[in-house]
Amino acid sequence: MIFKKSFEINAADGNHISGNFFYQEFIEKKPLLIISHGFKAHKDWGFFPYIAQKFCDANFLVITFNFSMNGFDNSSNSFIYVEKFAHNTVSQEIQDLENVIEFLNEKSKLSLYLDRYWNKELHLLGHSRGAAISLLVVKRNLYKAKLALWNSIATFDRWTERQKEIWQEKGFLEFKDNSLNLNLKIDIKYLKDIQNNEYNLINAINLINIPLLLLYCEQDMTVRKREFENLKNYINSNFSEIISIPNTGHTFGVSEKMQKSTEQLDFAIQKTIEFFKRNE
Repeated sequence: MIFKKSFEINAADGNHISGNFFYQEFIEKKPLLIISHGFKAHKDWGFFPYIAQKFCDANFLVITFNFSMNGFDNSSNSFIYVEKFAHNTVSQEIQDLENVIEFLNEKSKLSLYLDRYWNKELHLLGHSRGAAISLLVVKRNLYKAKLALWNSIATFDRWTERQKEIWQEKGFLEFKDNSLNLNLKIDIKYLKDIQNNEYNLINAINLINIPLLLLYCEQDMTVRKREFENLKNYINSNFSEIISIPNTGHTFGVSEKMQKSTEQLDFAIQKTIEFFKRNE
């Protein structure tokens, strides 16, 4: 039987990181997996609760969480914090994930369960921008973790020079999000953050030497294949695995209101479980 405990971590500027901890009452202690969502997503979007339960069934403890400025309400999963979303940055999301990892060793409402069930082995799984954040956090902190990147971006700079000129002039970049039916903004703070910091994902994947899984869906129209190829070509880990899945896109054929899984998503989950359990 899978149990779920909710938790909250204080972040900067009065924001909060909300999360869910999934566990079973194991006899032996088990590894812990932290799952990071991507851009315009949240911990309960689409497949995230499903994969959390699948990994828990496979004898992992699992944490899913919301980046503190992703714009979503923690209780209703409604996108209501438009200004928070606009002011979010890569630096903020790096800090959020680091806060989650630091939280594991603090005295908290999860301490009882972590002391009882966690063997101190850490795994990270990120999807899309969440994969890139996970990569940078591992590189920056030298965590002895295993890392799985699903449909990871290879760069945070995803705009044309003309778009960035308009961004500079207006102080924000505006776009229509059809799935949310909202006009959204990204503040100039985000652009300055990626311009002023060394967020080089190609360099990061070249420097880390931990067990690394790079998984890509061949019909991904959000993260183009050239980004996957760029990351793949610079992997330097002696413990890497690369998987390309045909006939599916960025979210494995799953929408936000997921009704059922897909063959491709279940394949990705199984291969990732095998990767994390390899050499045990």
